[in-house]
Amino acid sequence: MDFESLYQQYRSYVWTICYRILGNEADTEDAVQETFIKAITSIHTFNPAKGEMKTWLGKIAHNVSIDILRRKGRFTELKDIAYEIDLNNADFEALQQCLSQLPEKQRLALILKRVSQNRWEDVALLMGLTVDQVRYLEELARNSMKRCMSKE
Repeated sequence: MDFESLYQQYRSYVWTICYRILGNEADTEDAVQETFIKAITSIHTFNPAKGEMKTWLGKIAHNVSIDILRRKGRFTELKDIAYEIDLNNADFEALQQCLSQLPEKQRLALILKRVSQNRWEDVALLMGLTVDQVRYLEELARNSMKRCMSKE
């Protein structure tokens, strides 16, 4: 697959993953660019027998985005999940506070499943875990968020 085809077909998907993790357009654009550069330079490592191209690109996008958060020291600034866990009327600052208190793996499971709308299998592959482990982490995250928000 050539770069243009890859980019046209998956840009929106990659952008969504990056934005949901990074939370701003400037960093997202950087992450998308870095994701596709990494994908093209390592396309020879993609194995269709192990999963879909979309999942492979999603894992690269996830890793690139997390690396950017770590470089900038803002790993806890993940956004936009209230409506996905039945917290529709949540105060944004309280939601951010509760979200930032979640352990990293729980936060990522919640965002990758509920916000990015990935399949359980894809989230498991992106996180390097089993589907059961991801389901458990996501459930813990949802319950923790609801408890935290009820205290606010």
